[in-house]
Amino acid sequence: MRHRAALATLTVDNRTDRRLQIAFRPAASPGGAVVVGEVDPAATATMAPIPAGEPLILVAVDPEGRRFDLAPRSFDLDATWTWVIPADAAFQPNSGERSP
Repeated sequence: MRHRAALATLTVDNRTDRRLQIAFRPAASPGGAVVVGEVDPAATATMAPIPAGEPLILVAVDPEGRRFDLAPRSFDLDATWTWVIPADAAFQPNSGERSP
């Protein structure tokens, strides 16, 4: 018997002036980040599917390695969610954590 994976669709609306790499990491465990795509400046792009039903931290990384993390959130099965990254998003230096 085949089971469908529990996945959701993530679209990123990048309102910054830099190309961003988008990743997620589990909020509940120390797992590494999984890169799901990239989005150009002032553009919108659909990423590879992300896991549904478990808390994830979404991460946007700019070309200099600075990060903009979204607070943990869960996504519904088969949901489509748009992450709007504002033009004035406060990117922070990498805190020593492995960057995606």
